Amino acid sequence: MQRLSNLLPKEARRVFRQFGFAESAIITRWHEVVGAELARYSMPLTLKFPRGKRVGGTLHIRVDGPIATELQHLEPVLVEKINTFYGYGAVQKVAISQGPINRPGERARRKELRVEPEAAKEVHGLVEGTRDDALKKALEELGRNVYAEPDK
Repeated sequence: MQRLSNLLPKEARRVFRQFGFAESAIITRWHEVVGAELARYSMPLTLKFPRGKRVGGTLHIRVDGPIATELQHLEPVLVEKINTFYGYGAVQKVAISQGPINRPGERARRKELRVEPEAAKEVHGLVEGTRDDALKKALEELGRNVYAEPDK
């Protein structure tokens, strides 16, 4: 048996190579490469090289919303930043596709639900006897969601 922590880096490298990334840093440090503002609306998908070469590739990027037009205009600057990051001419052009950006660890922001004070007291009373604090908190949140006024 092996520890999972020992296996993950090897598997991650294999998966990154399947998508053309020799290293995961371009993905994990994307915000440093292109800047926080562009990174919020874009993410690298694959890096494809001409057959038998490791230079002059095409970086495929998914972009959320109207920032695609801006990225098209910034392509020369973007290519320069990416190649500076790699330290050689890894990327020659950028291919942009529009679509949703799903980032691990990011949760969609939920609207704050309004709960009447009487309902909040009732929910608190129902879960008051729960010994496990995490379970108590989860049940209380569930209760507030059940009693929430959806239109406010």
